Amino acid sequence: MQEKINTLNTAAAHGEVRQVRRLTKENPRLAAGRGKMGGLPLHEAATAPGEKGTATAKHLLTICPQALHVQDQHGRTPLHYSGMKGMKDTYKMLIKEGASEAIQDSSGYTPQDYQGSNGDHQGDHPEGLQGDHLGGPSRGPSRRGSHEDHGDVDRAIAAAEDHEDFGPLSDLLVRGDGTLLLNKTSRNPEVNSFLEDVPKHLESIEEVHRAVAAGDGRAAMNMLDNRKKAMARDNNHSNLVHKALLHGHDELAIQLARRYPELLQQTDQEGRTPLHYAAICINTYDNTSSVFHDLQDLGAQKLATDTFGHTPEDYIHNPDLMTEFDLKKELSEGLGGTVERGRGGGGGGGGGSGGGGGGGDVGGESRGRPFTKESEGKYHK
Repeated sequence: MQEKINTLNTAAAHGEVRQVRRLTKENPRLAAGRGKMGGLPLHEAATAPGEKGTATAKHLLTICPQALHVQDQHGRTPLHYSGMKGMKDTYKMLIKEGASEAIQDSSGYTPQDYQGSNGDHQGDHPEGLQGDHLGGPSRGPSRRGSHEDHGDVDRAIAAAEDHEDFGPLSDLLVRGDGTLLLNKTSRNPEVNSFLEDVPKHLESIEEVHRAVAAGDGRAAMNMLDNRKKAMARDNNHSNLVHKALLHGHDELAIQLARRYPELLQQTDQEGRTPLHYAAICINTYDNTSSVFHDLQDLGAQKLATDTFGHTPEDYIHNPDLMTEFDLKKELSEGLGGTVERGRGGGGGGGGGSGGGGGGGDVGGESRGRPFTKESEGKYHK
């Protein structure tokens, strides 16, 4: 199935509307399939030039309307893609269909930021926009422990050293890969201060994850002093809604999803959304079936596919695909890899609580100062 999804993505990226129509007619579920960067075919169509690109995007929306709000591995919606490539007609069409210009990507930028940089953008940030945004998490499967992961670390440190751009470092923390920054140093004193603060940032997010795993909603909410801190994930890239569902705290999961609806689109390292977790645990906790529908009412997508091509409904209709016990065991052993874990401290069988979910005193005082209000002028260039 993944091969067909890739074929559809390629056709969408080139605005080959006839090919896209043929493929989605054969299997409409392909329109909800994620590519290697966690994006959907609509993301690709949003970058296709001309009328054919707009027509392709519009067709995909009729097949999979929920794709409008889905974020890729870097937190970008189809509207971000359209803005980055300067596809004004497609951008306007997506807005008309209900796309939000307020959603921030993993570096804290909105579609408007990219559109304002005149499109055809190739880098991680809009032209003229670099800064101290503590980004939201990345989406989709991780390459934990790979050479590419360590390349991400090197590039992030270089961006901070050479351009005073702490966004990539912050992104690593928030998306659950903060452990990759442990024991790293820099020739730049300010960057080195940031790196020295990494254990503190990790511990702060672990504390929130422990509270959620324990069902202590009041403590968790008190710790979430800003929205971006709520986006930080653990070593398995599971977020707070994932964690609440995994431990049977349905009301807390709903409370978090209602306050932070973007969490419903985030995926763990195997591409599973919180709705996947709800479906897998459906035979374990009495109220999960109710939560399954409640989460959809809040924006969760029942057609979202994980890295194995399974939707949440697949797990409901075929419980043998994965049980709640299997999921907890998988998480406790760690998804995706070779990076040493052991910073987790709460979460029982759920894979620890934090580990790589960064954040620390996000938005508060930090010796590296990329998260402080006082440094906004310096780091937002």
